[in-house]
Amino acid sequence: MNDALPAPAPEPPTAGEATTADLATRPDDQQASSDHPLRHWALARKDRMHGREWFGNWLTVALLLRLVLLALPVGFFIDLNSFQAWSLHLAAKGPAHFYETIWSDYPPGYLYILWPLGLLYQGINWIAASVANLLQAPVPQLGGILIFLMKLPGVLADILNSWLIYRILESRVSRRSARLAALFYAFNPVTIFVSAIWGQMDAVLLAFLLTAVLFMLRQQLAAAISMTALAIMIKPQGLFLVPAVFATQWFRQPVRKWVTGILAGIVIGWLLTLPFTLLSAKYPGLLGPVTFLWEKMVATAKTYPHSSVNAFNLWAPTGMWKPDSRLFLGIPHRYVGLGLMVLLNGVIVWTAWRR
Repeated sequence: MNDALPAPAPEPPTAGEATTADLATRPDDQQASSDHPLRHWALARKDRMHGREWFGNWLTVALLLRLVLLALPVGFFIDLNSFQAWSLHLAAKGPAHFYETIWSDYPPGYLYILWPLGLLYQGINWIAASVANLLQAPVPQLGGILIFLMKLPGVLADILNSWLIYRILESRVSRRSARLAALFYAFNPVTIFVSAIWGQMDAVLLAFLLTAVLFMLRQQLAAAISMTALAIMIKPQGLFLVPAVFATQWFRQPVRKWVTGILAGIVIGWLLTLPFTLLSAKYPGLLGPVTFLWEKMVATAKTYPHSSVNAFNLWAPTGMWKPDSRLFLGIPHRYVGLGLMVLLNGVIVWTAWRR
């Protein structure tokens, strides 16, 4: 008699366990799964979401860094005092007779940013005074808040510019390279100093110029011209983008789009200027804004006949606030600068024609 017990029957594998056959076929199954288009799409989408989150986090850090520095009671107070005076004047009296009652070398564009900031400061000041009166306490001095508000547009524009740089580059280089270029701008010590510490508004001008470039690359001519017009209304230096618009778009766009875009730019400048000239005795009527803008641009160009005014440009090593009539290789500085601008636009035209 055989007392040996029969061999137990094999048990089926439980959930999560793998059989030998499964292990033998799994690599192929995994390869097939990884080659599935939906899996590729899901992985690519996950990578994009992760990249956006990473980019957004660093832009947030750049913004917080600027906000901390913005609170410091330092800056270029010649310009900051002008910004404060303009914003408070607009908040108190509006745009009518603005240029007749206060000095300003800026076109009307940036005043539309300072105006609501002045109204906001007035509201904060009124609330603080009301609370102080209610508590029978001294009215607090809120000059620091006004300086904070004057610096704020440049700080916010810095972050917007970083995003615009990314949008311009993302279809031309890898997304990683586009994000790194944008963050290079966001954390550039010069851009941080100029806006958050020195209190300048050049980043606001740059935001309109970069937006115009983005529209140019998308073949949206009317929008590009409109943004260029707004840039010129912010600061006359926006005119430097005009040759680039024509050089890169004249052979790509039909005449009707040029007509639409140019008319849109003229209307934008006219509408922004009209509230400042409507009640003016010197610039009456519907053509008043045209006359005013021409005189303002010419006067602004003549206000600073210097090679460098607190700007670390090509002429900075030769001294600040020096006349641009000085000679360089026998040529006045102003003509050297104009020649370099013409040369730059020539390179743009040649590159556009070649492509």
